[in-house]
Amino acid sequence: MGNLLVDIYQQARADNYSINLDDAHCTSSISYGFKIVKAIESEEIVIFNMTLGGDHYQVIDSHEHDIFLKKGWKLGCYTLYLRNCLRKLKELERKIADTIADKTKLKFLKVLKEERKNILHNYNKIKIKLNDNKKISI
Repeated sequence: MGNLLVDIYQQARADNYSINLDDAHCTSSISYGFKIVKAIESEEIVIFNMTLGGDHYQVIDSHEHDIFLKKGWKLGCYTLYLRNCLRKLKELERKIADTIADKTKLKFLKVLKEERKNILHNYNKIKIKLNDNKKISI
């Protein structure tokens, strides 16, 4: 499994869509809300989901880890990006329903609907990329 993670790290570093960030302690790549980090001293590799909020990025869970191991960096990012979009959409739908119920916040409704529109646009764009990549790899 360690070699697979090294392969994923190398894929991330070579990916034209990834942003590579390096400092004195680690090298890392970021793409579609995921960050893969390799410590320089220990060579430990960790992947973070940057879209879950909070003060710190969260290490991906075992299910997300398996997706990266099975699909690689690019398709793993696409797949999990779609999952993150669906999570955000579900939260937005809750906020929209709350806003509709509270008639004093109707101006906020327009903002929420625009955010939903943007997430759906990005979701569809990545869904097409994911499907195109699946066709190529078959």
